[in-house]
Amino acid sequence: QLIFGTNTVIFTVVVLIVFVLVNLVIEQIPMNLDLTEEKMYTLSETSEKVMDNLSAEIEIYALYDRVAAESDSDKADVVKVLDLYDNHENVKVSYVDISKKPAFLKNTVGENNASDYSSGDYIVKCGEKIRKIDENDMYILYEQQVNYFYAQTITTGLQVEKKVTGAIVRVTSEVPKIYWSTGFGEAEVTDTNYSAFVKNIEDANYDIFSLDLRTEEIPEDASVIFFVRPMSDLDDKTVDKLDYWFDRGGNAFFFMDAENYDGKFISTDFQNFNQVLLRFGLKINNDVIEESEEKRYKDDEDYIFIADTLSAGALENTESYKVLCYNTRSIDLLTTDKASYYETAALIETSVGAKSISLSDEKIEPMGKRVVAASSVCYEGQEE
Repeated sequence: QLIFGTNTVIFTVVVLIVFVLVNLVIEQIPMNLDLTEEKMYTLSETSEKVMDNLSAEIEIYALYDRVAAESDSDKADVVKVLDLYDNHENVKVSYVDISKKPAFLKNTVGENNASDYSSGDYIVKCGEKIRKIDENDMYILYEQQVNYFYAQTITTGLQVEKKVTGAIVRVTSEVPKIYWSTGFGEAEVTDTNYSAFVKNIEDANYDIFSLDLRTEEIPEDASVIFFVRPMSDLDDKTVDKLDYWFDRGGNAFFFMDAENYDGKFISTDFQNFNQVLLRFGLKINNDVIEESEEKRYKDDEDYIFIADTLSAGALENTESYKVLCYNTRSIDLLTTDKASYYETAALIETSVGAKSISLSDEKIEPMGKRVVAASSVCYEGQEE
């Protein structure tokens, strides 16, 4: 998905064509495999195409005994799905009880990496490229609170195909690299508040690296640069670096918050961020959005509200659905100038009852629809 469970839903997307295309394979894989009698444990068409196009041998190792697994209801379903992969010519699935073969991990993943694996995990291997799948990642888990002191984890479904096909794609192709900006008070990639967000990105076949643009150049192998919840504005040198990056077809995501890490609103005007976004016809406003329609805001907090996605831009081929937003800035979609031509699109929009409150002087703008997420693609050198 393009929207992740972070502590703030608002984001601005600039030239996310690369992100959308690379995600295409994974997005087409169903989260829940159909295990009904009619489907008889069949893989999706997308996975079948991936398997049919393999030119190298894929080795999949389940780190447990198969016979014992077949008597476990959860593992038994995973084994049945792995059998579907094993039926393909270039895929071989093996089961290894590492308690009986302790040297296996060192010989397969290397001595330095062996300690990262446990019984029940999975290894997907193609030549020297290896991808680990944790045992629990094969399942959709739900934590049910039994009482104040105790919660139990319940398995509600499988996501074997999503994980295994995704791992096969990773070990058989070049993995695009995301660089996560760290120089302007952004959230760290290791921040636990963003662990689910980061995991979604990695599952979509990206590697993530930190990058301080104040002191480092943008690497040539970068696919996308992320700015996640910056607290301060860009410096002039970084603006120049980004201009150079975008001139050569660079891509970026901007996740802009109205609140700092202490839970207080910030009034950073982000003038240099907006200078970068201007070429794409976007402007981040120095405001916070408040919803006045009772059915849309949550728990009497009108800064926490439900908004609608739109089938446009990066979400053009998706159905509209509801998303939860809070402490959200608004975004203006600007008109085209003669220096460049851009295609902007609103991705998430409020109701007509939303209000914009200035973070600098608390001035309240009249109610109306507000855009809280947008995408843009810029084409340089156009006359219109």
